[in-house]
Parts: sequence; C-alpha cells; structure tokens
Amino acid sequence: MTLTRRIGWAVATACGIGLSPVAPGTFGSVPGLFLGWWLARGMQQNPLFYSTVFVGLLAIGLWSVIVFEAATGSHDDQRVVIDEVMGQSLAFLPLPWLAPNLFDPATPAPVAVAVFALAFASFRLFDIWKPGPVGWIDRNIHTPLGTYLDDLVAGVMAACLLCLVLSAYFLWS
Repeated sequence: MTLTRRIGWAVATACGIGLSPVAPGTFGSVPGLFLGWWLARGMQQNPLFYSTVFVGLLAIGLWSVIVFEAATGSHDDQRVVIDEVMGQSLAFLPLPWLAPNLFDPATPAPVAVAVFALAFASFRLFDIWKPGPVGWIDRNIHTPLGTYLDDLVAGVMAACLLCLVLSAYFLWS
C-alpha cells in the first residue's frame, strides 16, 4: 500500500475509529464533538484563521474519502467516519455568535454538557434518520462527495436545531 493510500485510509477511518465492529458512525462522531468545540472556541478569537483551518480539514477529509472509495471500490463504507467527524463539528459553528459565554471557564459545567449532548444527539439523529436533503443526497449522489455531503448537511441541520433550542433557552431564561 502506498503512503498516500495509508494516509487517506487513516484520515477516512479517523485513525482507525471507523474499524470499530459496533456503531462506527457513533464512535466516529465523538472526535467531531471536540474538534467542533475547539474550532468554535477559536473562532471567537480569530475567525479567519479557524475558518481557514475548517475549510482545509473539510478538503483533507473529502480527499481521504476519494482515496478510500477508489481503493476499495465501495461507496459510503461504514469504516469511513471522517464524514461523521466533520459533520458533527459543523453543529458547533454557530456557538461563538449565539452563545459566546459558553466558552468562558466560569460557565457551569452542566450547561456545556447539555450543549455537547444536544449537538451529539441531534447530529446522530439526522445522520441516522436522514430527513429531507440528507436522505436525498444519500439516495442520489453515489460519489465520494455524496458520502461526505450527507453528513455535512446533517451537521448543518444539527446546528440549526441547536440554534433554535439555545435561542428559546435565552429567550425564556
């Protein structure tokens, strides 16, 4: 196996997380929680830098899916979880503007845990259930972009739900 293929496989499987025999997509979403939190927190201080990092990570992730699918001849293989990592991280991107105090160390831990839980649960729900555009992409785009894009759209939907819930929380608190 060439070095390019090894690197592509490592990225596509999120350093082997996708090889989990049980719920690889769920386990693959976990690093996305921390990546999303890190990116969202960083966007408060330097939006241009962290946006550039995010776009670069998106490109590397898509490249890895292309490498993996070309090598295996498969489409949307369950071992590929970089799409879950990046989709999950998208759920956090509105937080710097919607809830900037969330990243303050003085924020009570239960609030941060609740946001983590909601972001995780909503992304997994949209990724598994595949409502609307997520399902359409999954059924109709049988390319590496389709493998990747359905999870990114699920992440955007999770971000929208997180925005709605947090807006309601701030409105009534």
